[in-house]
Amino acid sequence: MLVKKVGFKADTVLVEVAPRRRRLVCPECGYSTRARKDTRPENSVWRHLDLGAWRLELHCRRRRLVCPVHGARTEGVPFARPDSEFTRDFESLVAWLATRTDQDDRLGRIPRPVRPRSRPAGLGTPSSQGPARELAPPERGNSA
Repeated sequence: MLVKKVGFKADTVLVEVAPRRRRLVCPECGYSTRARKDTRPENSVWRHLDLGAWRLELHCRRRRLVCPVHGARTEGVPFARPDSEFTRDFESLVAWLATRTDQDDRLGRIPRPVRPRSRPAGLGTPSSQGPARELAPPERGNSA
């Protein structure tokens, strides 16, 4: 891929790329040809990994080919899966973060210094939930 243009918006970096190869490749089966049906009238857009505070989007005007198995298809790109709006790197990062994130979002599991002051309805008090008691400092009673 060749970078043609880079643009900036308030919170987004837009990178326009173009394919360098002459042969078009079917994203489904890998069939390759030089024959082109046409070029899509609008750009395809993929979300890539953020650059600090800026969202990064890749824009590409893709060509279409006629695959003998799948018919008319838009050419594949090396950085994204077929029919995806995200790059492979973005999808891989999200999948990795999903495996590392605590799936239990009850407020009782959050330590007291970062717990919000108001509690959503139905969660009860911190003492009624087991994990919250383990995170709180032990209570000292009068043992006389």
